[in-house]
Amino acid sequence: MVTNPVGTPWYIDPLYHETGLLTKESDVYSFGVVLFEVLCGRLCYDIKNQPPLIGLVREYYEQNKISELVYSNIQKEINRSSLKLFADIAYRCLNRKREERPLMTQIVSALETALDLQTGVRGIGVLNVKVFAKMNPDCYLVVYTDRYGPVHNIKTSYGRLKAVRIKEFALSVENVCDQSLFILVNREVSSRKHRYLGEGRISLTDLIPGILLTSTCSLQVKDCRLIVEVLYKPTKDLSVIPMGTPMSGGLLKIIINWANLFAGKHQHTSVKLSFRGTSFKTRSMINTNYEPMWLEQFTFFLQRPPTDEYLHLELIDDSVMSLILGKGSIGHLYMNIEEVFQTKWINRMCSFQPGYCSGQYDHIYVELYWRTFY
Repeated sequence: MVTNPVGTPWYIDPLYHETGLLTKESDVYSFGVVLFEVLCGRLCYDIKNQPPLIGLVREYYEQNKISELVYSNIQKEINRSSLKLFADIAYRCLNRKREERPLMTQIVSALETALDLQTGVRGIGVLNVKVFAKMNPDCYLVVYTDRYGPVHNIKTSYGRLKAVRIKEFALSVENVCDQSLFILVNREVSSRKHRYLGEGRISLTDLIPGILLTSTCSLQVKDCRLIVEVLYKPTKDLSVIPMGTPMSGGLLKIIINWANLFAGKHQHTSVKLSFRGTSFKTRSMINTNYEPMWLEQFTFFLQRPPTDEYLHLELIDDSVMSLILGKGSIGHLYMNIEEVFQTKWINRMCSFQPGYCSGQYDHIYVELYWRTFY
């Protein structure tokens, strides 16, 4: 719609003021002004000889000092992650290019997430990821949202130097404030041996719900270049519980990540885990740089939550000589998992009790998740 510019100064879209062209994005600009008025506790126009608000907002936001403009009565109470998300979406509303301003649905989603963060509700959701990878044929990527948590592998085709791969997948987000998207670059030496080369990281607090973020990951790895597109969609329920599971029960997920083992020993290792009479075992991995990495997850469907119960982990030496001598157990530990019922997530380094030929520095990194319907 083309009209003579009307409206309250300081609130109207500058492009509307210049061209007379009124669009729905003009309303988005005005809403962004109101959002900053609420955040800063003052009107946008000159009052008591104060400089115009929007000019200050642009200056302080670009200098990463927006917290200094927050209304003094809430400055000490506002959650840092909530403030960042609120300011990010409000500032996008003020974008000089109309096509880069967010939709109202995106604004509402971002504000709801900011409110959840402020009130202590963990930001959960789904992360849609697209990776454009250019790398040598013997390299592959490991992509995850928790430090050595659930992973997606991306491999190039052998025989194609600097092959380009495009991969799309979804990852669950348990706490947007504490998590990051990690992209690990490994070189495959054999089917059971790999070598760490480097990694990239995107903090999930940099994401605005419903708005695509494109990032180029800087890696100190020769002949490897990554472009990542990330879209975060908040949700109220990530539970994947089978039909018939009682309300008091749920899903216990255990992730065996990696270990620090005593130098020079245990070249082929696996982990056996036992809980409530059920046992699982990881694949055997070659001890590269004394840090075997399994990245395997195991699931238990429980009729009742874990209370005063222990997960038993045993580190196994899978070498032929150890099996012949019957001395395959390197060490073991008991892990009390009652805490996961309260916190919903545990990420912990645990020390093994010495077994046959165990080193004093043997540790394992384990994650536990607990999910229910409620």
